[in-house]
Amino acid sequence: MSGLADALYAQGRMKSAHAAFARCVEICDRAGLRRFAIQNGLMLAVIESYFGQVDTSLARIAHARDAARELQHRVAEAMADECAGWDIDRARTIR
Repeated sequence: MSGLADALYAQGRMKSAHAAFARCVEICDRAGLRRFAIQNGLMLAVIESYFGQVDTSLARIAHARDAARELQHRVAEAMADECAGWDIDRARTIR
């Protein structure tokens, strides 16, 4: 599901990509695959930011960063920091 979501994102099909990433996170959560859920959840945040939902995106990023730190998942933690930087920059542009 993550690969499909990535392909949709790469094609610019953001609504479909968001739905696919959300489904992927649901599957990961059910299966206890927290490490994968974090990174796919961050992609949800990226798309939400794209749609101008910066506050929602920043909240999702903060949750993902906390989970990444708890699991010592450094790649996801770095991705969360990068996504937050994009959102802060986007928030300045929008507001």
